[in-house]
Amino acid sequence: MRKNVTLLSLLLLFGVMVQAQVQYPVNGNFENWTTASFAGQTYDSLVGFDTPQRLATALAVPDTVTYRTTDASDGSAAVLMISKEVTIAGLLTVVVPGSISTGTFFVNLFTQEFGVTGGAFIDCKPTELTGFYKYAPAGVDTANIVVLMTDAAGDTICDVTLQLDDATTGGYQPFTLPLVYTGSTAPTLVQILITSSGVGGQDGSTLYADNVVLRGGDCVTGLFDAFSQPQAIEIVPNPAADAVRFNLPLDQNAAAAIMDLSGRTVLKINAVPGMNQVDVSQLANGVYVLRVAENGKTVYSGKFEKF
Repeated sequence: MRKNVTLLSLLLLFGVMVQAQVQYPVNGNFENWTTASFAGQTYDSLVGFDTPQRLATALAVPDTVTYRTTDASDGSAAVLMISKEVTIAGLLTVVVPGSISTGTFFVNLFTQEFGVTGGAFIDCKPTELTGFYKYAPAGVDTANIVVLMTDAAGDTICDVTLQLDDATTGGYQPFTLPLVYTGSTAPTLVQILITSSGVGGQDGSTLYADNVVLRGGDCVTGLFDAFSQPQAIEIVPNPAADAVRFNLPLDQNAAAAIMDLSGRTVLKINAVPGMNQVDVSQLANGVYVLRVAENGKTVYSGKFEKF
């Protein structure tokens, strides 16, 4: 009986530990969408990701290249990306690929440059990106799945690409993209980019994607519906020498922790509603992540540097 109780306790403890993690990318099953608008124009917006449709709406381009679809490998929604030839601001005619990214899309009409900047916060070191796709290329087009990760110093430590060039048959097919690192530092920012066309894309290439997950390492998988993106919390001063402050917008106490970039907890905090001050003078110089949890779930997250 004692062994059974101990086993149950361990299972409960493990459950609490798992619930404190966040799966990456957030909303990688593409179930959560909202309606966004710009200058009176509305479009489907994928929670946790950016799409070219935000730029297209701002530039008065009527064509949509990224859609919500109910043709999913699992669940009720997936993302559909279609490459289209469009004219931007009456000046530039290009093939815009259907795309999603955890970064932010930008376009420069003067240099005719289109790309992605930034990414999403990550506090684990995955070994692969997996998911499901269907692809119908136009001509010799190729779809691309790209993972780029940077560390706290802003250095690129992972930059890998998977090209899909064959039409799929029989529904969704699985893919696996191994992640190769160039250093031992931990990633803090991940840019995932999925596009229906590569360089010199072809009008009409069509790509479906669903259930995209970063796996391996210390990343948790299989918990899509349990989490949402933690909200950013401001930490001041930043950088700090002796103490940091943050305002907790909750009406009750919450468990908080400061972790180094290896994921090790270096300080536990009982955070209170309103302003909190934390002595960090004993911490080694470096970059740290503050995470605030409520009911076992990370609800606020922020980063600061100790010097």
